[in-house]
Amino acid sequence: MRRIDEELEIRIDGVASDKSQLRDRLVRQGFIPILVNDDLDSCLLVEGAVEAGCTVIECSCRRKDARNIIPWIKREFPHVSVLGATLIDGIRIPSFLCNTRPHFISVEEMVNLGADGLVSFLQFRRETYLSHGERLIMIPGVGSYNEALEQLEMGADIVKLQGGMALDATLIAAAATLTHGAFPILISSNVSLETIPGFIKSGAALIGTGFNIILKDEIGLGKPITTSLIAAAVTRMHSAVRQARRIYQKELYDAVEVGEENPLSRNGWIT
Repeated sequence: MRRIDEELEIRIDGVASDKSQLRDRLVRQGFIPILVNDDLDSCLLVEGAVEAGCTVIECSCRRKDARNIIPWIKREFPHVSVLGATLIDGIRIPSFLCNTRPHFISVEEMVNLGADGLVSFLQFRRETYLSHGERLIMIPGVGSYNEALEQLEMGADIVKLQGGMALDATLIAAAATLTHGAFPILISSNVSLETIPGFIKSGAALIGTGFNIILKDEIGLGKPITTSLIAAAVTRMHSAVRQARRIYQKELYDAVEVGEENPLSRNGWIT
């Protein structure tokens, strides 16, 4: 079984300070494992993903140990970038949530924890793009084509279709058609080995899902969750993305395979 970084020949020079390099690594990896609000051992999950070759991991602020695991990842695996997720950007609401939800993390706190990118269920404010957009990967959640357009115009790198929607390949294909295929889309809802090919065929740029879904079969069978088991499960998901790209996104696949800079541009997406 080949590691993700061996397959993609990702060159790692410590912590990526250049946003374009991080974006390229993110696109090359293709599949993003997410630390969501589950009861699995965070350190074990990260170690398994790293063993599989991941250099980008997403961490939801819903996870109870997010404040501890993000700095731990940055310390123990300095070559791994962390996307801080499930954020809500604003002035009144984040302040309210910080006071009433003990595990909620604001944008500013997520940045201070060392996150290399920000992922939101909702849109980011213009002020947030001005403060962090030049340095951090920005992936806002959008609920319409106009919202996606507005966020991309302000500086979003990729847009995420909101997880509350019943996402399927038909919806993604319609979005790609209506927007001339220019919007790079992250899908992190309704993801499985069975749905990944359809999402990629329909034009998704990135796929991500939680470890609870990645390990769903193993958890259901009551298997002991080990580093090697996690690595194998993550590799299966990544391989599904890679093979779907080889069939349906040939130019992107070829650009990734040879380590070309800015592979995102090869599939007609705005960069």
